[in-house]
Amino acid sequence: CRSVTPSKILVSPGNRIHLNCLGILDVLYPQTTAPMEQLQYDDLTSFGDLILATACRNTKVFNPEVLKQQTHYSPTLRQFINMVVTTPPTTVYDVLPYLVDRYMDELANMTVYVDTMENELQKELHNGRLFRNVSKLGFVNERPEYESDPSWSETGDRYILKLFRDYLFHQSDEKGDPRVDWGHLICTV
Repeated sequence: CRSVTPSKILVSPGNRIHLNCLGILDVLYPQTTAPMEQLQYDDLTSFGDLILATACRNTKVFNPEVLKQQTHYSPTLRQFINMVVTTPPTTVYDVLPYLVDRYMDELANMTVYVDTMENELQKELHNGRLFRNVSKLGFVNERPEYESDPSWSETGDRYILKLFRDYLFHQSDEKGDPRVDWGHLICTV
């Protein structure tokens, strides 16, 4: 991708870091003469420098010895940065053993997040269905412009819909007070 630099980092809420403009040079200049292995090696080296700069919070630091003084980073992260900066891996497969544990945690977190979002979307979809059904009921019932039309009288299907609307919205308790029961409305519709 040839563009892994600190200027291409986007920080979003929730301590998320996104790398921006990856692959843009490959799109702009697709005819490169360097072999793919060399480009991958350069990307992994740049990635190591980027992680070291991010961990040290200083873009001028390129010495992994600085991380030995940092106690709030895990030993795995320190080993990973040390490996990537001092002896850059030749392929991404050399990097994977350091990332597998974190990757599985991230995958589990993403699965929980997706399930939560899907559940919320399902609620909104259900709310939309309820609104659509109640709206259709309102469009059909008691149309004043059709009061004198015998084909639109309160007989047949329209009368059943009127009774259903009364069953939904015009219930009262034993004292005669209006009964507002959302559970009844949602379950019935």
